[in-house]
Parts: sequence; structure tokens; C-alpha cells
Amino acid sequence: MKIMLLLATAALAAGAAGAAWHYEGQWTITTPTGIDVNPLNGYVYVGDWDDSHICYYTSAGSYLGSWGHSGYGNGGFCQLYGIACAPNGWVYVSNGCEIDEGYLQYFTPAGSFLGQWPEWYNALMACDVAPNADVWAADANHNRVKHWTPAGSLLASWHPKFVYAGGIAVADAGNVYVSDHTGNLVRYFTAAGTPLGQWGHSGAGNGEFAGPFGVTVGADGTVYVVDMDNNRVQYFTADGDFLGEFGSFGAGDGQFYRPHDAAFSLTGSRLYVTDCENNRVQYFYRDDAAVRPASLGKIKALFR
Repeated sequence: MKIMLLLATAALAAGAAGAAWHYEGQWTITTPTGIDVNPLNGYVYVGDWDDSHICYYTSAGSYLGSWGHSGYGNGGFCQLYGIACAPNGWVYVSNGCEIDEGYLQYFTPAGSFLGQWPEWYNALMACDVAPNADVWAADANHNRVKHWTPAGSLLASWHPKFVYAGGIAVADAGNVYVSDHTGNLVRYFTAAGTPLGQWGHSGAGNGEFAGPFGVTVGADGTVYVVDMDNNRVQYFTADGDFLGEFGSFGAGDGQFYRPHDAAFSLTGSRLYVTDCENNRVQYFYRDDAAVRPASLGKIKALFR
């Protein structure tokens, strides 16, 4: 039994490490920031910073519609950072103004206003929706993580030691991952706020960061971090072991200029990345050919 467990664990690790992401396509948008895929319809929702709009597209990037305006109040946006889609299709948007006027709003999939959190926040940078539909957000300047019911009743607020919180993601297993944009690391916690660990420091090597922002977690528990100022996406095990990266500085296919956020398609086989300063969304497909059963022969040989 122990050998079989070792085989399974090694195969999973080899699979995650061997998976490679390749450029597939792109579409143009003025200044894309937050991004998420709606589980209700599979559409891709993107925040456009300069135009103060939420735009949504088919999975291949065909434009479907938009809503929003510059300013405050219902449907008004000041600084669009985070987008998160709930299981019922609701679209949550964190409005990240850094003058105590940031707030979180939510809408129908077509953009009809549903509500707004009653409290205002300072630099509400990112939000995410857990599998149970609870809503989470990172309040950067107040160094808080907030947790609400889907309709905005506060469930918890805790204060990790961030320099400046950027992205946030809740894994299916319940752990909460938060990128420290200025501290150049990722911290992770239980849903109750108990620290579990951290990884990263300043630099451009494997597992190092320069302004990490968006965080998203795959169905297999792999954690993807948008390493903004290193112009790449890195991915890790759930505990922070480096698995791989893709991207480099530039304007060509698969290159980035200050990418911001990332989100998976419903099948998990495609990853969308907002390439902010290149004014586009790029999407990538995963090639798992390198991780198929041939690797098991090598593992089994160790136990002969």
C-alpha cells in the first residue's frame, strides 16, 4: 500500500511539473485588470480600468456586452481591480479606490445591479467566490482579509501581516491564498484565518516575485500567480513548491507587459491572462503529453 501511495503521489507531482502552457489566442481590450469565467454560462468577464466597464465575451473572445461608468453609486467604478463570478452567475466587482471609497458591488450575468456592500473600504484590490458562494476580498491599505455571505453579511475579518495585499483565491479545499504585491510573496491560510505558510521573495528566479498580483487555483490544487513585474505566470503546488512558469517581457504571442490576473475556463484546460499594458487578454492551453503514463515506468523501476 505504501508503494502504491508513493507511486500515486509521484505521478501527480510529475504531472503537475510536466504540464506545459502554450499560447492559443487573444483579443483586444483597453486596460484589462481583473478576470473570471462565469460557471453559469462559461463567458469570460474582464474589468477595463480606463473605460470603467465590465466587458464579457464568449470563451473564444467574441464580444457580448458591457456595463458600468466612471464614478460612484450603482454601476459606477473608480478603480476596477477584481472580478469574481459565483455559482449562480452573479458577478462581484471590487472597486479599489485608495481614498476610502472602495466598495464591492454585484450584478446579474448581463450587468443588472443587484447590490453593494454597505461598508466602504480602502483599496479593495481583489475578490473571489468560494465553492459555497461565500465572498472574499483583500483590503490592501487596511491589511485585511474580509469574508461575507453572498448578500454581504460580514462573517469574518482578519489582519495578516501584509505589506500590500494584491490577489486572493479560495481553493476548493478551503485554503485562502493571498499575494503580497509589495512584499513579493504569497501567504496562505485556513478559512478561519490561521496561517499555514508562505513562499517567495524579491527576484526573478523560480519562486521569486516582482509585484505578484492575481492568484487563481486549479481544480487539482495547483496555485497560479501572476508575477506582474517579471511579466510571467508561475505555478506551484498547494504548499508552494515551484512547478513551472510561462511568459516573458514583450508584445509577441505569449509575452506580457505587466499582466494582472488569470482565470481558468470551465474545463480547466484553458487559462486566460489579462495582459494589461499590451491592451489584450491572452489565453493558453495546457499540453499534458509529457506527463502521461510513460513516466510511471520510471517510477516503478525504482521499486523493482
